[in-house]
Amino acid sequence: MKKTIKKKNYELKGFGFPVVIAEVELVANGDDYYPRIDSRKIQDLVFDSLRHAHCKMIGSQLVFIRKYMDMTQAELAKALGLASHTTVSQWESSGSSVPKGFDSLYIAALRALMAKYRGEAALDLATFTRAISDDLDPPQTVLAISA
Repeated sequence: MKKTIKKKNYELKGFGFPVVIAEVELVANGDDYYPRIDSRKIQDLVFDSLRHAHCKMIGSQLVFIRKYMDMTQAELAKALGLASHTTVSQWESSGSSVPKGFDSLYIAALRALMAKYRGEAALDLATFTRAISDDLDPPQTVLAISA
């Protein structure tokens, strides 16, 4: 039986932005420990956290969302009513910064698209209203989830 330990506030960096899991079990492999996680479950939690957040987004979060929904930049651009994929490319290249021009209306449209992807009829009214009124909090550059 492999040795395990519990770790609080474990940080994953494979998303393009830090994701902190409230508590995770680490499994020994030689002298190293690795998290015992269900990668798909974590991706689902991250996606849903971003979908329901009342904050702006950073470029690397936009990359994650687009890839999670299995969309190309051109497909996302079309879904958001943009003329070409160039704008999406520029937004995504902003990395850990809020993309220039990625205003509250596009954030609301993206969150509505995310809700549709998850099979929900519509975005919850509070999230939509805050987004279109530009009453969004600063972006969460580190996303905390409970797995």
